[in-house]
Amino acid sequence: LIDYVDGNLPAEDRARLDPHSKNCPNCLAMMKTYRQTIAVSREVSRCSMSAEIRLRLERFFQEKLRNARLLSEPVSNSLNLQGTFFILV
Repeated sequence: LIDYVDGNLPAEDRARLDPHSKNCPNCLAMMKTYRQTIAVSREVSRCSMSAEIRLRLERFFQEKLRNARLLSEPVSNSLNLQGTFFILV
């Protein structure tokens, strides 16, 4: 879906995906989230963060990831958390 949203999908693939993606609530939600993530990441890159806050956030997300792995949380949830950390850092 990322290639679809970014316009990087070949025309043939896009034509096959268009009818589904415009009517599927899950696809619509994922594309909306992706677009919002990109917008937020652009804003965050303009913000500065103290070294202390950066370290606290890093520790927080590392702990969340460690707990998620211990609890056998689905990989997709861990990846979302990692993506959030990446954007914030």
